[in-house]
Amino acid sequence: METGENKIEETNIDETKKPDRKLVALLIFCYLITILMVLDLFGVWNFFDFDGTGLSTKLIGQSETKSLVSDSMMDTMKTKGCVADGILTGFGGDFSEIVSMLGRSNCQFLHRSIETWNQPPNFDLILERMNAIRNRTGKTFIYSLFVAESINYKSEYYFPDENRNFDFEKMCKDGTKGVWGENTCRPYFGSDEYLKYIKYITHRAIDLGVKDIIFGQIYYQDPNWKSEPLAGKVVDEIRAYARAKNKDVAIGAQTNTIDDEQYLRQFDYITGGVGQRESDGYIEEGSACWSYFLEKYNYCWALMWNQKYKSKANNVLVYLDWNNEANDDMNRFVRMNDEERRNFLGKAYDFFLWRGVGFLLPLQAVLDGSGNGCYGSDKIFYSASKKYSCGDEEAIREIISRTGRLPEYSQFVSQDVPTKMKVGEKYQVKVTMRNNSLYVWRKSANYELLAENPHANKVWSIEKVELENNDKIKQKETKDFIFEITAPNTPGQYNFQWRMAKDGIGFGDFSENVLIEVGQK
Repeated sequence: METGENKIEETNIDETKKPDRKLVALLIFCYLITILMVLDLFGVWNFFDFDGTGLSTKLIGQSETKSLVSDSMMDTMKTKGCVADGILTGFGGDFSEIVSMLGRSNCQFLHRSIETWNQPPNFDLILERMNAIRNRTGKTFIYSLFVAESINYKSEYYFPDENRNFDFEKMCKDGTKGVWGENTCRPYFGSDEYLKYIKYITHRAIDLGVKDIIFGQIYYQDPNWKSEPLAGKVVDEIRAYARAKNKDVAIGAQTNTIDDEQYLRQFDYITGGVGQRESDGYIEEGSACWSYFLEKYNYCWALMWNQKYKSKANNVLVYLDWNNEANDDMNRFVRMNDEERRNFLGKAYDFFLWRGVGFLLPLQAVLDGSGNGCYGSDKIFYSASKKYSCGDEEAIREIISRTGRLPEYSQFVSQDVPTKMKVGEKYQVKVTMRNNSLYVWRKSANYELLAENPHANKVWSIEKVELENNDKIKQKETKDFIFEITAPNTPGQYNFQWRMAKDGIGFGDFSENVLIEVGQK
């Protein structure tokens, strides 16, 4: 056939030379599977959403990337974690003594060891100090980068990716200049310049072997977290880079009063201060806010280990926090005498660990500079080193050494129980608990659900609920206890509350107490 100047010649096709359609289909299928596996490996699917909403996770700002933290690494952070504020960035004075103290210490996780409060990190100094610590102590630590909620917008800091200095003033949230002092402001994720800065410093830290990144007061850095959250995009980017480099990295945040579960579970852990009672300086229980700050400043200093927050987070780490206020955690602590301080550390460590919360023991932290109490190389820093007036390092070493068998811990998840019943009637109820310990719950090991309030009571005709013979509830797994109870024969109000137990001894969370009204038939 001929059309204009172009000729198309008819050709006789040899049917015997046609490609095998099944083979071609198989090759195409294998090719597509390979592409999908590569996309999954690099986390590309996190940019898309296939649940029918048509919304990208990136657009709504929530992270869907998987954690890169192993259970063993998180357990180390919980049981062998210490606050070592700024030891790699010049805080604390005599660095030689800091290294000596680390050599004597059995801390393995050094929280906030890279500090960025009003100063960008000097990675040359950081690498120099990491090498010095490794060479002198022979130890490997889990170092931590603290991405602070305050920057100095006059800072000069080279950005090699674009062959220029960062413009810190562009990182400032409107109306926040001077909030932390002269030339300071609050940076926020809505600034492209700040996102470039975070990307640069987190990548550099990961390249050096830093395994923990924590964001200070995330609600300042992600101020529209309720309506237009951006933290997920930041978390995803860090995890994607670490995954590509085959590195482990934990990502935490100071979240204070945020109690949105989807938001909190983006992070490997949430963190904050302890909160001490006015009466005796011990840990304040019951309230979700530290009463001292609530009463004095009408401000909620959230107690992250409270069920309001803990139940919605993957993990919780707490420590003696500071905010340059005479009655913050650290300044109260250093005003105790030697015996009081060391007793407090031991009690706090046990108190939190038995609740599945890590208590980070203090090696180095910031004080108000008043000199009221013990301190380190100068009045603005606490040091546990025996060289200085506090000298708590031996007590800290002993506390970590005695851990031995990690405590059993269970987390209350949910329950389904009617709030009104009739006397003598039978009802089916459900209580769900999560195993947050390292040990497998089995019936043969005497794990069971035990009635509480009062302990081991038979108000509901049953004092305990055993596991099934084939139950093997591993770490992070949940168990639904579905069982039948009988309402008391006398009308009135009765408590319904349960707790996990081993060998008859309760451990971990109590279920939320339900006051049930029992009436006549």
